[in-house]
Amino acid sequence: MLGVSAARIDRRSMVLSGMAGALVGALSMAVGEFVSISTQREIDTPHRMLICKISEKGSPATGVDPQSITLFSPRSPALKVYAENTAKAKRETICKEEALPSPYKAAAASALAFLCGSLFPLLPAIFIAQNTLKVAIVVVVASIALALFGGIRAHLDGSSVKVPATRFLVGGRIAMGITYGLLKPFDKDDDK
Repeated sequence: MLGVSAARIDRRSMVLSGMAGALVGALSMAVGEFVSISTQREIDTPHRMLICKISEKGSPATGVDPQSITLFSPRSPALKVYAENTAKAKRETICKEEALPSPYKAAAASALAFLCGSLFPLLPAIFIAQNTLKVAIVVVVASIALALFGGIRAHLDGSSVKVPATRFLVGGRIAMGITYGLLKPFDKDDDK
């Protein structure tokens, strides 16, 4: 939307570009999430099944003893006991872990999150007619939303809020600046 406004194309085109960007972004996020979770499930499931089978009875085909799956090879008897207990706990955790999330649910959640986030800059573009004011408000609203969502994400992950919020804000501002700069040469008013 900022690129279209940089070229000073009409308001309707800016709103349409925002709506198209929201739809394309949501679909892109959904496909990316679907592929990522599907791939992770394909990689993780056979590995987890092998560890669980070995944990239960060993693997005669591979000759792997359940006790041989350890984190390191200790030399002292005390370290050996610790390593065996740690490896046993690790195997039990792997076998009891819940399956990875559904790729369909992850894709839907990702698409919905993107669509919700895209409403923040889209609404000012719809309701404000004057181009310079519209651009300023879109930048401010998008910046607040980026910092807010970055902070919320960090808070939910249990980490520090400041660094991720700043990373979201700076990354978004760079993307907005590049988009605006790339289309500014097409500004109709600069030709006059």
